[in-house]
Amino acid sequence: MTIIYDTINFAVIAVLFLFFLSYLRIGTLKSFLFTFHIIAIFILNDVLFDSSYWSDQHRYLDLTKSLRKTIISLEGFFSVRDESRIMLPTYIFTFSPIPFINSVRSLAMVNFLIYLLTFFILKKKHISSNATDFFFILYPSLLLYSSLALRDTLIVVLMILSLYFVLIDRKSLHALIVLFPLAIIKIQNFLIIILSYFLYSFLKNGSIRRYLVFLCIGLFVILQGDHFPVINFFFERIDYYRYNLIAENFGYNWDFMANYNYEPFEVGFSMIPLLMKSCLYMLFKPFPWEASNPVQLLQSLENIVIATLIIYLLSTKVKTPIIKEKILFLNIFLFLALTIYGLVTFNFGTAARFRFPFVVVYLVYYMYLIKSDKIISQIYCLR
Repeated sequence: MTIIYDTINFAVIAVLFLFFLSYLRIGTLKSFLFTFHIIAIFILNDVLFDSSYWSDQHRYLDLTKSLRKTIISLEGFFSVRDESRIMLPTYIFTFSPIPFINSVRSLAMVNFLIYLLTFFILKKKHISSNATDFFFILYPSLLLYSSLALRDTLIVVLMILSLYFVLIDRKSLHALIVLFPLAIIKIQNFLIIILSYFLYSFLKNGSIRRYLVFLCIGLFVILQGDHFPVINFFFERIDYYRYNLIAENFGYNWDFMANYNYEPFEVGFSMIPLLMKSCLYMLFKPFPWEASNPVQLLQSLENIVIATLIIYLLSTKVKTPIIKEKILFLNIFLFLALTIYGLVTFNFGTAARFRFPFVVVYLVYYMYLIKSDKIISQIYCLR
């Protein structure tokens, strides 16, 4: 019966997909490449990988099925409970236009629709360009996670929308409205965006005085932060989670951990190289020589390509002051994300999952800003 239900769901997806292609007038090549996202839905789970490899998939599936069964009874509907970060995506899955929720593929089809919605938003908001389109279609990590029954695709669309209102439309209230569900689903990403905005607001004027003040405060926190209870508590929490996540990565083998060369997160100059190493390693992990299977090797090659693209964009000359300011925000945003997650993430698969939403948002908006800078520069040249 699952095959029959998936076939009916696929028919619905196919109709919506064809409407999407027609409405946006997507070209033949891009339309062809989009079909690989649909194919991935059917070949990833229980073909290339066991669906339990991403254990959260079955958690979302079970909750969504329960909600669908009780949808006719409000009392029964609200009796289905779990953590808020799990329930919010589950409600979205439940009220999706997919007729039958009977397998992880059903939820993967919902995520494919969310993925198409994200592409649609980029087009209608004029953020997209030819280069952005191909990146959005071909980025392997985005293809992977938008083809699974997880919440990550929803996280991506919320982050893209929130940064649109922060960077482009400059509507703080709209940004907060979008950030609210992101805070429920992924509080870490919400906090990184908020912290990025505060740092950006302080540094965007670009005066040497402000940069010196920021540098002095940073050095003071690094060298003397343990003398302040709030800062010390923050450092201790990071160190606690770092150590336990390493232990989890090695199966809580405490005999192994006793001899593990652990770098504690503590005040002092040793924190500076640790932060830099965490940031860079989070971007590249795993390195090719660390890959233990074909998937990790592909991840490593993907990371090298992404890093090359980032370096290319950073080396592109920007002439417009307002564009330079917005690029500053994106650089702060990516640096904080890579550093914070790099400090506490040691599993290669988890690192890829945490990293890709930030890479998507960063590159989509960076390419848009570069394009905008060229247009503005051409207009000034014509005057």
